[in-house]
Amino acid sequence: MVTIAMLFGANQVSNAQSTTASNALSGTSATAPTQYLGSSNAFDVVLKSNNTERMRVTTGGNVGIGTTTPSNRLHISAPSTGSVPQLRLSDSNGFWQFWGGGDFRIREGASSDRLFIQQATGRVGLGTAAPSARLSIVSNNPNMQLKADNGGILELAVADCNTCYNSFAQTGDAVIRAVPGNTNNNLIFAVTSGATSSNRAIKFATESEVIMQVLDTKVVQIGNVTTPSADTNYKLYVEKGILTERLKIALKNTTDWADYVFADTYQLKPLSEVEAFVKANKHLPEVPSAQELVDGGGIDVNQMLAKQMQKIEELTLYVIELNKQNEALKAKVEALEKQ
Repeated sequence: MVTIAMLFGANQVSNAQSTTASNALSGTSATAPTQYLGSSNAFDVVLKSNNTERMRVTTGGNVGIGTTTPSNRLHISAPSTGSVPQLRLSDSNGFWQFWGGGDFRIREGASSDRLFIQQATGRVGLGTAAPSARLSIVSNNPNMQLKADNGGILELAVADCNTCYNSFAQTGDAVIRAVPGNTNNNLIFAVTSGATSSNRAIKFATESEVIMQVLDTKVVQIGNVTTPSADTNYKLYVEKGILTERLKIALKNTTDWADYVFADTYQLKPLSEVEAFVKANKHLPEVPSAQELVDGGGIDVNQMLAKQMQKIEELTLYVIELNKQNEALKAKVEALEKQ
């Protein structure tokens, strides 16, 4: 026999199951029914089974399951922390379970945790019930994906096979990639300048040292180098040198090269003047000394190549002049020999 016990106002009504109309709970066919299940005064409505309260609707409209003092519109309390799920949703394809109170978890089926929040640490796990960081994601698919309205996608992943996510990736490699959407999207690393300083940078580093950094002053540093504070003419600083198969240096305009040496108006110094300068200064005219290069921070390759070309062209003019003098002397010798 099933007993239905309900509180109507301050009175408890217990009805044993019966076939008589007077003791049965039934609906109504009226178009504007006035019957209802509940209370008409300031008392909670309680639903019991086996003489134990299972659900309560307070006078304020809060519904409690497993609690006599619901503090929200729906308040579910398990018998003991973490012992049983507090909510289960199911259909023909399976079921989902929800835990709360201590650690919070959403589980697919009997044992597959999809979302886990650790009460003691606040750590969140997706696909794991043992988060080791503020957010831990365990998945065979991209661990994290951000997708824009235009279809552009940023993926963060740990490769679970060779060539996964990238043709160069090996199993266990961390991969960051931009996946094209409706357009070919770029992968951009950026920092904005600080409000009171400009010391921010994008840094690529091992555990113990910075390999490369891009400063917010638009300067790139590779290796253990420092940027002179007063030097704003250069954008790339490299430690120990550069090895490359080819190097092409662009000229901004034609005046950066030395063709002016061959102009009719060019004043070529007499060799005697060049000799006197070299004896006094131990370097060529218009060419910086070794000390000047040290004090000035190094060699400007573009300027030095142009200066070297200037000297080569001057040497060519000297050789041409010497050849003319030689030809003149040769002609005089031949004339004397014919006398």
